[in-house]
Amino acid sequence: MANGGVKGPCLSPVQRSSLQRWLGAFGRGCAALFLVAAILIVSAVQQAWAQTSPLVDPEKGRTVTGKLPDIGGTQHGFSQVFGSGFHPSKLGWSVAHYDFSHPKFDTDWRRDHIRASAFGLQLILSPKEGGANRFDGASMRRPEPSHYGRYEITLQPARGAGVVTGFFTYSGPYYGTRHDEIDIEFLGKDTTKLHLAWFVDGAMRNRFIDLGFDAADRPRRYAFEWWPDRLRWFVEGKLIFETTAQDGPLPQVPGYLFANIWAADPVLEGWAGLADPAVARTALLSEIRYRPFSDAQIHVHAAQTAPSARQGAAGKNGSRGSAGPALIAPHADAPGAGFPPVDDPAAPVHAKPRP
Repeated sequence: MANGGVKGPCLSPVQRSSLQRWLGAFGRGCAALFLVAAILIVSAVQQAWAQTSPLVDPEKGRTVTGKLPDIGGTQHGFSQVFGSGFHPSKLGWSVAHYDFSHPKFDTDWRRDHIRASAFGLQLILSPKEGGANRFDGASMRRPEPSHYGRYEITLQPARGAGVVTGFFTYSGPYYGTRHDEIDIEFLGKDTTKLHLAWFVDGAMRNRFIDLGFDAADRPRRYAFEWWPDRLRWFVEGKLIFETTAQDGPLPQVPGYLFANIWAADPVLEGWAGLADPAVARTALLSEIRYRPFSDAQIHVHAAQTAPSARQGAAGKNGSRGSAGPALIAPHADAPGAGFPPVDDPAAPVHAKPRP
């Protein structure tokens, strides 16, 4: 003790070196923990913000409500919001990449024609030179079939004669079943109308619905419900068309869910128009949901919609649509992705004669 103070312990050089190494390791550990905590906090803030904050459509300056993607999802249902860095192939979707031979499609499928952005997925249709088809398009498919339930998409379809933007379920001979299908389609020649179609064993029925707005202006929510006894289509949550088993046969076979953009072959000019081989088109897809109906829900629905309980809703809703061309079946036996397998890089290339 000197001058009233206390002299601390004297450390040897070896002890000082060990202490310095320990303090350095402790500091690095604290920094790593701080970084992890910061990442978790930022992620939580982003998710909370995204639940209520709009995303801006880069082409139109419009807004759509968005949130960070839910990368979960099983055959029992899923909800996925697409954004930057979340390509559908990372979220359980099969993305088509092969030359496609079908007499009603003027389109081959290319994986790089689906691009992820902060505003959703861009489904691109672009002209090309060489090959039997004049365009490359985009198509994505869920890997497992789904059945009764509610299917929703938030979509801004592409404009342009001959261009088709689709969202549909499909089963067919390639999957070892009959051809059943349920469609939401936009024909780019007139995006103020929605084309609805359903196939039973390859036979198609369809309707064109006047929307009262231009669907290509901005993303909106479209949906269909598949029940054992009826099909219902919705726009922004509003029922626009319904058909029941009393009106005719309905799809029954579980199907694969697709979203795509493609150019119709000139043989479909009367239905879709003729695509301009010098212009590229883009559709914007920001969210897809599938909610299956449980057995209990189906049982309650059947009781509520029994003939004695309903008042011909299908006829009243059906009158709001106009009958479409009954013989056009562009998907017959060949969905936009999945024939051959969409994730098979060695899928055969077929030559298609020009009409």
